[in-house]
Amino acid sequence: RKHTHTHTDGVEKEGELENFNQRAGWLMGLLLFQSLSSLILRNYEVLIQTHPVVVYFMTMLVGAGGNAGSQSAVLVIRGIALGRVAHKKMKPFIIEQLTTGAKLGLVMVCVCFVRVKLFETNWVEAIAICSSMFVIVLFSVILGTCLPLLLRALKVDPAHAGAAIQALMDIMGLVLTCVATSACFNLFGEKMPSLVSPLAKSPGVSVSPETSPPSKGLFFKGG
Repeated sequence: RKHTHTHTDGVEKEGELENFNQRAGWLMGLLLFQSLSSLILRNYEVLIQTHPVVVYFMTMLVGAGGNAGSQSAVLVIRGIALGRVAHKKMKPFIIEQLTTGAKLGLVMVCVCFVRVKLFETNWVEAIAICSSMFVIVLFSVILGTCLPLLLRALKVDPAHAGAAIQALMDIMGLVLTCVATSACFNLFGEKMPSLVSPLAKSPGVSVSPETSPPSKGLFFKGG
């Protein structure tokens, strides 16, 4: 009996150690991945200097992506656990989630537009921010749907997708916001580079009053 009890304790300790190593490995990997945010912001320094309002709403945009992605990931993980997400039903399920993502994106755009205009943001910047919201929500729903399925295919616990989504959307939210807003400003006639220009780094760089938001209520806007 003593031998059996000792063997059982050893198995439990090995299981706890393996679980700890998996969790620690995921957390360290996600931490390193999230450190890319500073590089992304540096690459879009021109955008941030000429349109600082984008930064004010960055938390709102990135947070919406993380929340939407987490919702999708939880639904998929639950479906896998209950056997509802089978291989034969995969295609209809993914199409359903894409449709849901587009609908959620449109709803969030409406809410985002009202919030942005309440803070007296000009129309061009409001359209740019709302476009970013739609792209981020749609992308996060797709990622939240596909990531647990990918982990299951790789024989990794799909439950890890819950933590991974938040870290992935922290970075992808920044990227999508900068890319989408830059594209919108370019459509409206501004030459918005995606990489840092020498002018942006120079001490004498100034922010154009035509493209920057009014200073009134500067620190009370957005995100």
